[in-house]
Amino acid sequence: MKIINYIRIFLVFYALSGTIHSFSQINHSSIQYQEINKSNDYHSRSCIAPANFEVETDTVEYDQYQLNFSWEMDEPEPGWIHWDDGVNVGGVGTCPDCWLCAAARWDQGQLSEYHGFTFVKIKAFLNDDKYDSLTFFIYEGNSNDDQIYTSRHDTVIGHAWIEDVPDTVIAINGVAEYWVGYKIWLPYPANFPLGYDNGPAITGYGDKISTNNGISWDNLSDFGIDNNWNIQFYVEDTSGNQKNIAKEIVGRNVKFIGYNLYQRINGGDFELLEFIPWVIGDTTHSVPFEANAKVYCYQLTAIWTIGADTCESAPAISKENPEEDFVCVLLVGNEENNFGQSDLLRCYPNPFSNSTTIEYTLQQSSTVRISIFNHLGEQVGFIQEKQSSGKQQVVWDAKGLPSGMYYFMVQIGREILRGKMLIIR
Repeated sequence: MKIINYIRIFLVFYALSGTIHSFSQINHSSIQYQEINKSNDYHSRSCIAPANFEVETDTVEYDQYQLNFSWEMDEPEPGWIHWDDGVNVGGVGTCPDCWLCAAARWDQGQLSEYHGFTFVKIKAFLNDDKYDSLTFFIYEGNSNDDQIYTSRHDTVIGHAWIEDVPDTVIAINGVAEYWVGYKIWLPYPANFPLGYDNGPAITGYGDKISTNNGISWDNLSDFGIDNNWNIQFYVEDTSGNQKNIAKEIVGRNVKFIGYNLYQRINGGDFELLEFIPWVIGDTTHSVPFEANAKVYCYQLTAIWTIGADTCESAPAISKENPEEDFVCVLLVGNEENNFGQSDLLRCYPNPFSNSTTIEYTLQQSSTVRISIFNHLGEQVGFIQEKQSSGKQQVVWDAKGLPSGMYYFMVQIGREILRGKMLIIR
């Protein structure tokens, strides 16, 4: 009789947000989207965002600029092969006093490009600690008779990844079928130790289950459970190198493909400026362009694809001001202007709450014009004075203005100096 006729499967689903957010409306590092599995339970998937976004300006000449962007990104780690999405959302359990096995499977040839690589690590997520010892295994084939590796762990750990490091060399045969998984003895009823992901299931590959110690196997999808086990393994070649296989996870077709860079001018809407393809370890980008007395703001998002779907992350948080998910620069274009260096201009205290002092040095008596802008490009302050040569100081009172980044321009005859200041209340 098929196992499905008598197995008792229990599920526990951890409540995750089912809200769909627009990237331009939120200020957190993770954006989610909804899926409904066969049991009509809501699932969600995280889409990792960049962090610590910043921009520096190089003036080439006159109104010619180069903007140099940099950020941090938790990039996919090369070396890990898996069907799951890496996120645990719940667990599965069966009747007490029985063996429960979970496995992920790769057909003949699916690992062909890793022929000769070795299994270095195996890991699985255990959703709770209501089980006895855990034993990892690897089949080179599709049954217990094809078992080539086992490793028992007697320390019981719950709601965490458990990792195993084989103490022997296990080389991948690129034309063989492989099963990687674990088994536990389940003495307790109504507990759910086998961790699974958001889904959907890669049926027959990411969701193999057995309740009779691996004698026969079914799929989670046979029970209406549209998820994959949190099971992964890590491979290296004989020189200790890893292929960039996390960029396109074998079989699952999950890819991190790059970034979208958005631009906003003087308080308009953010519009896509360009797509930046992902290059491993490269978290910088430069943009040359012309400008003319405007505040330019930028957002950066990460783009992932999951099968035919595209997932765009929340915008990266500003490194300089963690309260904002964009960065801005004040750029001034005028072919008659010479651009001063930043060491000629000081603003202190910075950040500040009520007032700050702008300090600069005049080579000769001049009329000085100071303009202050918010991140929308709106002028919120203006000071004009006739001043003598030497070091000069102007106090700017920001009373009534909200917290945030502000940009100022000091015009001294034909010379223009630029700076920025942060109000914190």
